[in-house]
Amino acid sequence: MLSFRTLTLAAVAALATLAIPALSLASDAGEEETVYLTFKTNKGDIVLEMYPELAPITVHNFMTYAADGFFDGTIIHRVVPNFVIQGGGYTADGVQKETRAPIKNEWRNGLTNDRGTLSMARTQNPDSATSQFFVNLKDNASLDMPTAGRRPDYVKGAAYAVFGRVVDGMDIVDEIAAMPTKPNPSIGGMPSPVETVVIESATRPDASEREALLAEHEASRAQVIAKAEARATELAEMVKGEVEREKRAAQRKAELASSSSIIGATAAKPDDEQRKIAIAHLADMGYDVDPDKAVVTDSGLWYYDLETGDGPEPANVSSRVTVHYTGWFPDGAVFDSSHDHPGGKPAQFALNGVIKGWTEGVGSMKEGGKRLLIIPGSIAYGSMGRAPIPGNATLVFEVELEDAG
Repeated sequence: MLSFRTLTLAAVAALATLAIPALSLASDAGEEETVYLTFKTNKGDIVLEMYPELAPITVHNFMTYAADGFFDGTIIHRVVPNFVIQGGGYTADGVQKETRAPIKNEWRNGLTNDRGTLSMARTQNPDSATSQFFVNLKDNASLDMPTAGRRPDYVKGAAYAVFGRVVDGMDIVDEIAAMPTKPNPSIGGMPSPVETVVIESATRPDASEREALLAEHEASRAQVIAKAEARATELAEMVKGEVEREKRAAQRKAELASSSSIIGATAAKPDDEQRKIAIAHLADMGYDVDPDKAVVTDSGLWYYDLETGDGPEPANVSSRVTVHYTGWFPDGAVFDSSHDHPGGKPAQFALNGVIKGWTEGVGSMKEGGKRLLIIPGSIAYGSMGRAPIPGNATLVFEVELEDAG
């Protein structure tokens, strides 16, 4: 995670009160579909290509800093080999420059933090970027994962917003990345190049130079845009899916709360009665179960294979398996589903790290198989239960074994 400690949360809060000056490049950045900028450094020139059509707020902000001469005399203050180089905030004597207010994070534009791309530095606050930027030295897929706190979250989380790429001078970027560094006490101990790397100026090409750049990079630019548009569509679908999953989870929680007395009454019945209720509800739910093909083990576990896998079985009880599952009570009330977890991703766990009924029921499955389990309370959560599961409750699961570990 890029915490970019050079921008503190307190500083961001203070910056938010600053007025935004008139944007001198509003028409330029708003009308052009592609914007170019050359950073002249004391190590050589780095030419940037930016995409206002995908990141209008970010490009506008960045180009306004450039037009104001903000970047002139700033340094590359942070170098992490095989990760990023970062600049746009400090002068050579370690003074942090005053910036305008932070901008909205445009991470959902579909651009990814690939090698050579230009992205905005920020704090843990998603909308805290101001002037600092970084260039990716490799494909940093982790920076494309939206997080809220420490977990992935496509609805409440955010990734790092890419808004351009280096189209000329990546050799200069790599040269800077290879320079010796040392902790810079005036910049919070950041690993800064021992030899100062200065951005001497930030200038836009003239009309003829711009036409030449557009022609030279037309094909690769089209690929970048197409990839970004496809990913943006995918992200929108993922966000929609997450919202739907959260709605279902909330609805199920409400349903469980309203039917808790019925569920408790069912759990008070003997195991065989709960099993009969569960089997009857399986038919109501559309499962075509042949009772003669169901298996009941000595522990009281009932299982029925909907699909027999053709892969391996888990090697032992400590195997770490990957499954998709949905769990409900005998009367059909769903209490949990991996499909409603963040990202809709399958669950991973050690077989001996869950209830005994799962250890037994999943442990004899083959990879690629799908099985119904009816697990009596004695090999589920026992007499104590575990919220929202009451004591002695029989549990029903549909399990798909994706990986036997």
